Amino acid sequence: MPELIAYTGPIETTDAYTTALKAKLPPQISKAMVHIKELDVNDIDWKILGSIDNRIYFEEKAEATVTKGSSDAYEVTKAWIYLDVQVKSTVENNSGEIAIAVSGA
Repeated sequence: MPELIAYTGPIETTDAYTTALKAKLPPQISKAMVHIKELDVNDIDWKILGSIDNRIYFEEKAEATVTKGSSDAYEVTKAWIYLDVQVKSTVENNSGEIAIAVSGA
């Protein structure tokens, strides 16, 4: 049964990538699922970074766009301890609004 690890929202995006949610994965989690929902405002871009020490982060998921009112999900199977979900507006000066949940099993 999946367990909710972290949730945030609603968050308004800006023109530059910023951390929307940072989560520490419990040691018993072998995979995590990151869900993102755009709350019917504007398109947004998102990416996921992973770290084992919370100092040096590596790209886990490349940039992707979530269109207005839609959602996306990504399964993380690497052995990261920390996840950093970053978001930005797709079009400058057109912020979006998002909610993010991280669950694990």
